[in-house]
Amino acid sequence: EDIQRVAEGRFRVQALTPIEDFNDALGTALSDDEFDTIGGLVVAEFGRLPEVDEAVGIDGWTFRVTAADDRRLHAMEVIEGVPDAAPAEPEDEPEP
Repeated sequence: EDIQRVAEGRFRVQALTPIEDFNDALGTALSDDEFDTIGGLVVAEFGRLPEVDEAVGIDGWTFRVTAADDRRLHAMEVIEGVPDAAPAEPEDEPEP
């Protein structure tokens, strides 16, 4: 399977998965005008070949590279939603 559900809102996706199949399986509306595969879309979003553990947000989804070599992307973990930034540390109240 090109798309495997790992947990609620988490999927393992092969880079050669056609964007149309990804959209059908996950209910997304990613454009396949410029790229045919999810891997092509993710590489284009980075503007270069990403390394393992690098992540990018696209249309409300996080794509984290789980397998790649020097020439191409192989697989990603896709997570619904873009992770929130770390909570800010509370600021100390200024002394009066």
